[in-house]
Amino acid sequence: MYKRIFDKCPDGIIVTDMNGRILKANKSACKLFGYKKDELIGKYTFEFSIKSKFRKDLKIFRNLAERGFAIHETYIKNKNGKIIPVEIVAFTLGKNSAVGFIKDITQRKELWKEMIAEKERFKTIIESMEDGLVVVRKDRVIQLMNRALRREFGNAVGKKCHEIFFDRNAPCPDCLLEKIIEEGEVVIRERKPKNGKIYLCTSSRFRNPDGSFSRVTIMKDITELKNKEKELEKKIKELEEFYEMAVDRELRMIELKKEIERLKEELLKFKKLTQKHS
Repeated sequence: MYKRIFDKCPDGIIVTDMNGRILKANKSACKLFGYKKDELIGKYTFEFSIKSKFRKDLKIFRNLAERGFAIHETYIKNKNGKIIPVEIVAFTLGKNSAVGFIKDITQRKELWKEMIAEKERFKTIIESMEDGLVVVRKDRVIQLMNRALRREFGNAVGKKCHEIFFDRNAPCPDCLLEKIIEEGEVVIRERKPKNGKIYLCTSSRFRNPDGSFSRVTIMKDITELKNKEKELEKKIKELEEFYEMAVDRELRMIELKKEIERLKEELLKFKKLTQKHS
């Protein structure tokens, strides 16, 4: 049964003496190292180490001697010269031998690289945004601020949002953080923090890696738009007043014209009457 498990295990398994000389190896180990079983038996594990990891790889046997087990991540070089990232879990079998389970972690490494690259891309996007972005925990502590907001308010990660944006010692009376986090509601509203600018703030719930929720807010500076809106409203009001004045003047002109016509008619009647009695 144990021999069957040994042979069928998808991870490489080798048994060595305490000097690293290979005594036994399963099929997966042979495939990983690129050798036939009779070629692999008798070789030393350090023969597969790459130069940059050699000294570190030798420490695995020191840890085995001192603690009885070791977990080690390294790279091996197989028969064809291919460099393979591996994770080794080893423990002693008595005083004179040890067993090592060797897992090819190429896929894990590639996924990790992709995750790191994706994280960097995400960070680049956030940092290059013209709009401000801030993430705030339920306790109102700032988790993240992008460059646009750091320019306006300084790097305030770890500080309370109401202190940084509004110079308040307590949460804002109209704060909707709990509603956004607990109900998942998206809130869009205008806010005017201590820098005097007006922002259109879009807030929504954000799930953290540990499963907890925070509030993420995108803050778009609309100060210039609001100022132009005020100017436009002022001009519209002036035009409306001018129009009312012009209409009023026009009405008065019409009335005046009617009055002139009436007076002309009266004058004509008077002339006729005068001519009749002359």
